[in-house]
Amino acid sequence: MSWRLRAWTPSRRLARRCSAARRFGFSRRPDRRARGPTDISRGATLAVVLFAISLLCKETAVSTLPSVLLILALRARRRGNGGWPWLSLTLRAAPYFAAFACYMMLRDAVIGSSPALGTDRYDLHLGTNIFRNVGAMTAAAFVPASSVDLIQALRAGAIARAGVVIAASVILLMMVAWGGFRSPRRLWLAGIVVGFGCALFPVSALNHVSELYVYNAMPFAAVLIAVGLDSVLRERRTLWGRALVASLIGLLVISHIGAVQNKTTLMLRNGERASNLVEELKPWMERLPIGGRLILVNPPALEPDYSVYVMHGLNVLMEGERGIALLLDRPDIRIRILSAEEASLEPADAVFLTLHDGRLGLFSRQKGDR
Repeated sequence: MSWRLRAWTPSRRLARRCSAARRFGFSRRPDRRARGPTDISRGATLAVVLFAISLLCKETAVSTLPSVLLILALRARRRGNGGWPWLSLTLRAAPYFAAFACYMMLRDAVIGSSPALGTDRYDLHLGTNIFRNVGAMTAAAFVPASSVDLIQALRAGAIARAGVVIAASVILLMMVAWGGFRSPRRLWLAGIVVGFGCALFPVSALNHVSELYVYNAMPFAAVLIAVGLDSVLRERRTLWGRALVASLIGLLVISHIGAVQNKTTLMLRNGERASNLVEELKPWMERLPIGGRLILVNPPALEPDYSVYVMHGLNVLMEGERGIALLLDRPDIRIRILSAEEASLEPADAVFLTLHDGRLGLFSRQKGDR
């Protein structure tokens, strides 16, 4: 009798406190069915605004548009009692397309170019490159180590080191796939897989992609990895089995921390090199006449670059020539970064600079570097 009284008394006190809290307006859960059209329109407007802001931050955020349309379609089907209310879906999707159209017009006005089919590095191409890019970005999403180390190991012929990373990637992918199939939420995970594929669009159609484009799909990959590994951990019945899986997960987290630190260090060094080169360019830019031309001759690299992490010579300034001219208050000057062969074909009225022991100096097209 005593334990019943002890169990009943605090529960009664808790009920009284909850009743008082509701009376004074606290702990009041919103009823979804009670939400009016104003609340729904505010949420929809906020979603469109956040989508537009994401485009301004990085235009590859357009890859989230297919996932957004898929969510809108499923919601419209649910509210339509299994049917497809196309009018409602069109009205809800129109603001996203309008935001994207406004961004493209702003982009064309500022940059002066739009994505198009072609053979340049960032042009679109509909061919086997799509399958190659999707495979490369999917593999990058599940590499449990720094992809920079993997690429450098492959280029250096360090088969053993590269083999360890590749084997760990295969093991991780198999564990995630096995855990996903064993999970009771397989249908829900299938939707996450579709979202992962949609997040790779449309960058998968580019002629060149890097692992930077995988970041749009990483939220979906993170969910797949988390659910898959959690299912594997729950399937272990023995203490030793759970300890082994937990240790592998801990190593995975530590490896990713090291990979992030490695990549951020490499990008920091590239940024410092670019800042130093811009400072060295300042006196040369001041000497140029109005409408002058500045040719930066890139010295030959002993090994290829990799994404934004491993960059040699003047490649740290690549794609930023226009920004350098604006930064140094000389928008009238045209800056180009060329190889020695390409520079030899340029008219002689330009100023030619190249690197000498890491510092900028004059470049002679007749006698090569000096």
